[in-house]
Amino acid sequence: MRGNNEVRRGNRALMYCTFDGVANLYHGIGTQTRYLVSCLSSSHAELIDAVGSFDVHLLVPDANSSRPGYAIDEVQLADNRALIDSAGITLWELAHDDSRLFHIAKWHQLCAEAAKVVGHLLDSYDEVLVVAVDAIYCLLAEHLDRELVPSQWQRTKLVYTLYSSSRIPGTSATPGRDDGEAACVARANSDPRVFLANVGTYFSRHLVEDYGLDPARLLPFIQALSLDEPELTRVDRERAVEEVRSWGIPLDRPIVFSFGRADPIKGLDRAIRAVTPLRGRIHFVLIAAPYTDDDPEIAKYRSMLDESGLRNTFVTKFSRSLPRGLCSLGETVVVLSSSLGEPCGQVPQEAALWADGGGPVVIVPDEGGLGEQIVPGMTGLVFPQGDIAAMTDQVRVALDMSGDERRRMCEAAAAKVRAERDFTASLRAFLETAWVVNRG
Repeated sequence: MRGNNEVRRGNRALMYCTFDGVANLYHGIGTQTRYLVSCLSSSHAELIDAVGSFDVHLLVPDANSSRPGYAIDEVQLADNRALIDSAGITLWELAHDDSRLFHIAKWHQLCAEAAKVVGHLLDSYDEVLVVAVDAIYCLLAEHLDRELVPSQWQRTKLVYTLYSSSRIPGTSATPGRDDGEAACVARANSDPRVFLANVGTYFSRHLVEDYGLDPARLLPFIQALSLDEPELTRVDRERAVEEVRSWGIPLDRPIVFSFGRADPIKGLDRAIRAVTPLRGRIHFVLIAAPYTDDDPEIAKYRSMLDESGLRNTFVTKFSRSLPRGLCSLGETVVVLSSSLGEPCGQVPQEAALWADGGGPVVIVPDEGGLGEQIVPGMTGLVFPQGDIAAMTDQVRVALDMSGDERRRMCEAAAAKVRAERDFTASLRAFLETAWVVNRG
């Protein structure tokens, strides 16, 4: 383990253990990391007023080299290290071997290293609040048991912050993951020092109903956005047109686009099937970011697009600027999410902020973490989960709307996001609840 500066002695510390958003950006988990850094940079004083002083430590896998499923983006890494340092956050890089990231043996490595950092920091703080993000850190309590003496554990609160689970439909099987997640819930149900985060209504209900979590063991930490981030604002038309045309996307037809990881749970093949009957009316843009250069999902999507007859643009690299540019244009009519079982999901939130003032309508399945974000007919459209024909029908509804109708829907969606998904408010509620509980 290594940190980027000396540990400061104080009363309390927040330790945020994650794997995305520093050396790379694969998931919404990564944007949550970035929003944490942004929030602490811009709103630290407000948070201190609310909960008192505290230091922040960010723990991530070391970025010495790329590993399978964990490619290092050197530009992002340098930029994020500078942002983290300027926000007054201590960055710890956890040693791990050259094996793939999404494997339980790797999770044991990272949890063991994170536990060492917790033990080290407990020499400097009276209280440590540990946030363990997603399945990669689902074994952390086990390693804290090995690392900490009882008096140290009593000054530690552990909050498992899962954004997905092995029991969500469509999730790829990873040996050992289900047992690890079940252990998180069992530990929270029996150990007063351990909780799970309420990141959203649908997912918390899933933990209660499918894992048996006691609802009293949930702490509020709603998935949210840093609303002041420049990248979440609408782009002016000239810049948006330049961005979109730089990818070879024409603007002579209404645009429908889908984007996400090249992962079966995203259901991007369903999006292709849903828009194929509309081939004569639209230009389809698909952005699918693979984990590896030879990802079989990419080959599948390319074959489907070739056979569909759709006029399309297929982008196989991660981009934040292209979705932002597309959502800033009136020519873009639909953002279509066809996820099979999205537990949370930021697409409706990001698209709403980018499209504020006129842009695409968001269409999502009516089940899962995306559907709970939409007021049907007011802030977006929904379709019955898995119903391809209904998905096509909803795209057709959006295509037939007037520009004024879409604009009103976009404005309502943006207002809803600003009212409900402010990361600073979410972090404040989390810290207030966690540290009040700790005093009780």
